[in-house]
Amino acid sequence: MAWGVEIEKVEEAGKITNVSAVLYCERDSHKGIIIGKKGSMLKQIGTEARKDLEMLFGTKVFLQLFVKVKEDWRNSGFMLKRWVTKISINFMFYSELTREKVEV
Repeated sequence: MAWGVEIEKVEEAGKITNVSAVLYCERDSHKGIIIGKKGSMLKQIGTEARKDLEMLFGTKVFLQLFVKVKEDWRNSGFMLKRWVTKISINFMFYSELTREKVEV
């Protein structure tokens, strides 16, 4: 079973950083495994991810996780296209924040 993660938004709101992420899998049966019995696996995934994000951002993190089925996402180019776009946008945003000239 393979799954991927896409960060949909990151917003700083004072001392809290709000993060929304989607976990993609290829089948409904995989979705059930990721969520787990009564949401226990998704809770564990979220807790560990939140701890890592809090260390990264240096703030408390409110993490929203969603699980979606996207058949054959690994081979369709779906994620690659989205990641390249987001990386480009994030790179431009970071460059603007630092006000440094960035050569590519």
